[in-house]
Amino acid sequence: MKIYLSLLVLLMVAAPWCFAQNINPARMYEQSRGTQPPVEGVWHVYDRQGRLIREENYHNYRLDGEMKIFYPSGALKELLHYSDGIREGNDKNYFEDGGLESEGNYAGNDLQGGRVHFYDTGEIKSREHYTNGKLDGEKTVLYRSGIVRQTMYYINGLLDGEVATYAEDGQIVVEEHYIHGNLISHNEYGDKSTYVSKNDTASNSAAPTPNNAPAPADMPTKL
Repeated sequence: MKIYLSLLVLLMVAAPWCFAQNINPARMYEQSRGTQPPVEGVWHVYDRQGRLIREENYHNYRLDGEMKIFYPSGALKELLHYSDGIREGNDKNYFEDGGLESEGNYAGNDLQGGRVHFYDTGEIKSREHYTNGKLDGEKTVLYRSGIVRQTMYYINGLLDGEVATYAEDGQIVVEEHYIHGNLISHNEYGDKSTYVSKNDTASNSAAPTPNNAPAPADMPTKL
């Protein structure tokens, strides 16, 4: 009998300690601030050091309005928009110094339309287009100078057609061809006079010669 009583006392003492070990300090911090998940209004989420990492808005238990995501430093990282629990509207991503990193539009939880990425110095880095959350149409990658670095085309999220890579002087350096996301050929161009072929098509296909290699653009192209 004494053994059973001793075990019972031990369990009563140990249970609160074990429970305490499983408590998330961040949740305790939220509770101390009185920020329980609301039916309506703002909900704040903190990391284990008590730093605010996310601010959400709710209506009738659903995300509705702006969601802000923060860097550990407190700087704004992402600004998202929801309507009745569904991601909708213009979303933006930021560098930690406050510069815009990218922006695009959502409809029905999917990216729709154009999306633009920027260098940390403000220049446009790339432009792309989405349909129902998948890359669709032309994508262009730029040098900081604004000169085209790479062009490609997507259909339903898959590369399709030519992918061309250019040096900053407008000289084409790599040319690839895709069909439904599968690489068909890969051709590299050297120092304007040397043509290197890494063609992956059928072995009886004739490799291009330097004379029929694509000519460089007359002038670098700016968008």
